[in-house]
Amino acid sequence: MGKTEAEILYIEDDPKGEETAKDIFRKNKVTKTTLYLKGCAEANDYIFCTGQFSDRDIYDQPQIIIFNMKMMRTADMKFYNKIISDERTKNITRIIISLKSEKEKWIAGGGVLNGALLLCLFAFCKCMNYNN
Repeated sequence: MGKTEAEILYIEDDPKGEETAKDIFRKNKVTKTTLYLKGCAEANDYIFCTGQFSDRDIYDQPQIIIFNMKMMRTADMKFYNKIISDERTKNITRIIISLKSEKEKWIAGGGVLNGALLLCLFAFCKCMNYNN
């Protein structure tokens, strides 16, 4: 397995959310190489080496994939389920970032996280700093 291009893959479909994440990462000194992708379609291409990322090695995967809780809709869940069911990608750590109100709605709605960690972005940054 070669050197990973991105240690963290952050999937965000809202430009404001991406900027907020970048600011929080910067302020909390998260030094891992982070690639920000605009939604699950682009992330699917990256993870499974198709489209604009067809020249990537599928075994060169990020250590962590971060999903925004708001993105866990039907189409995005298909991508999420594809990651956890594929032998080449199922062991990538998955984190779902949420605001407290989103987390409460998710749990109340009976959402299945399929082994993903559910954290707020600040808690994630604290974990990253602890591991740096």
